[in-house]
Amino acid sequence: MKSRRASPTPRSPNSAPTVRTGTTVSQGKETFEAMGQSHGLVKYRSDIPAAGRQTLELSRYGDYVIVYVEGKRVGTLDRRKGQKTLEIDVPKEGAKLELLVEVHSRINFGPAMPDERKGLDGPVKVGGKELTLWSTQQYPLTNLNGLDFKPGRGGDVGFYRGTMNVATVGDTFLDTKGWNKGYVWINGRNLGRFWNIGPQRTMFIPGPWLKRGRNEVVVLDEGPMVAEATMEGLTKPLLDEIQVDWSRLHRKPDQKAVLEGLTPAYEGTLPEGDAWQILPVNATGRYLVLETLEEQKGQAYASLAELRADGPNGPLDRKGWKVAFADSEEIDGEEGGAEYAIDDQPTTYWHTQWSGSSPKYPHVLVIDLGKSETLKSVRLLPRQVNVNGRCVEVVAEERFGRIGPSSRYVRRPRFSRPGDALMKSLPSQFSRRFAAALLSVFGMSSLASAGYIVSWIYPHEASVNFWHPPTSGLKNLVQMDLNEMFPVVLRNDGVASGWGLEYNVFQFPFQNVVQVASGGGGAEVGEALFLKKDGTVAGWSSDGFAFIQPPADLKGVVSVATIGRASLALKADGKVVGWGSEGNVEYAVPIGLDRVVQIDMDHFLAAALRSDGTV
Repeated sequence: MKSRRASPTPRSPNSAPTVRTGTTVSQGKETFEAMGQSHGLVKYRSDIPAAGRQTLELSRYGDYVIVYVEGKRVGTLDRRKGQKTLEIDVPKEGAKLELLVEVHSRINFGPAMPDERKGLDGPVKVGGKELTLWSTQQYPLTNLNGLDFKPGRGGDVGFYRGTMNVATVGDTFLDTKGWNKGYVWINGRNLGRFWNIGPQRTMFIPGPWLKRGRNEVVVLDEGPMVAEATMEGLTKPLLDEIQVDWSRLHRKPDQKAVLEGLTPAYEGTLPEGDAWQILPVNATGRYLVLETLEEQKGQAYASLAELRADGPNGPLDRKGWKVAFADSEEIDGEEGGAEYAIDDQPTTYWHTQWSGSSPKYPHVLVIDLGKSETLKSVRLLPRQVNVNGRCVEVVAEERFGRIGPSSRYVRRPRFSRPGDALMKSLPSQFSRRFAAALLSVFGMSSLASAGYIVSWIYPHEASVNFWHPPTSGLKNLVQMDLNEMFPVVLRNDGVASGWGLEYNVFQFPFQNVVQVASGGGGAEVGEALFLKKDGTVAGWSSDGFAFIQPPADLKGVVSVATIGRASLALKADGKVVGWGSEGNVEYAVPIGLDRVVQIDMDHFLAAALRSDGTV
């Protein structure tokens, strides 16, 4: 059985909808919760003051945003992938910006629950300037009353209505092939949501929801426009079909780069580190081809934060550059598209695929310079956070201005066993026997009695290149704390420092510190608390989030503990103060808790040891 489009009337954000039932129009920019809406979509509108190519920046949102400028769909932002910025072309001053925001899901456990908000939950900036005047329109999708369907083709986002004739009632699997992303209703019942990224392509319809004869199917598709608005009922589900979005990749199916016969203009081995790498070349042509042969850790990945080139008169203008080909890109697990290698953003990067499969070396990136150029050097900026994908071997060739293959090089030595890697990081006075014992009993890092740092890894994580402490600058240490790959250490002069897998080494701006507490870290954020000699506490967050900051009147503190989103402080009088992500408010400290001599906490529990020996 099939469901075909019958008199659909799409509802698109590029024009005011005639549907009013189930929608609310209001002024201002609020979250879903503030508007009293649990699910569905909300459309936010504002005007952009200046024209030109600019960066749209959303500080916090949930969970999926379709972006329109003057009614034209220009892109999407997906919270799952950490997307916060989008380059947009603004045709004129006062151009209309529309953000259609959809809720995907909600956190239902853990410390992040109090801070979970949907919609736009923070400043929205275009060209670095915050937009403050907003109107909103709500689409809670609680019912379909009032939809006025008319014949015609759909636009971008829109509702479609069709009929499905059923001869024999029974359980059915509705095939959503050809549709994009959205919702389905069968005879007025919400069947659920679909998304063409897979792996599930069919939606289960219980037999009792169907009736003999005509059944109504309504689809809200979030675009782009559906080419063939049909659906088919199947007897078996399709649950394992991952769809490749070729529109986001810089190659066609089965397309490969043929580089044989090119003459190298440069070939060499890149040093480790995150500094710019300069490749001297002497080539003229339109296409720049970068072929990488090996990664610093010997993995199958390649990554690159920025690629630039210099001509006889200095840096080349990259305005007309575009990616012509990339053999592999990661677009599902993270934003690793090849376009990020030439976007002037050192924090973004091209990364070859790692989710699902990991294509092996060599990896090829081809840049179209827009016109023939004479190159004197090529500059490469390695990925700035984490070393995964940093290249150690590259080749540059001259022929039509390309960079291509050449002979392999002598590869730098790599550790083959965890014990070897451990001995490279341990001071010489540590015996191999003692090192093996440490490796099997403990975890990430430890403070040596001589006041320097020793680091190692778990045996089952031998492939992880944990960010070891720097070789200089960390001496005379008296205390350290480690939480989720974010070590914080304290020197005997009261100065604290930190480093981590995703961070450069840095010194915190606090003096007279007597205790440090790491709140943890990850790909985007790290937090820490610092107890000072005078009994006051200072908080620090790499993203400036306020939940780590203690109450302004907090004093008389003798010990602190934190997990980042929640913190505790033990005062000299034996009482405990807590605060968390909902501003500087008390964080679930039991009433009457006193005579406490020690505190500790993790992501789900907090504990206090009393002077009488009870917990």
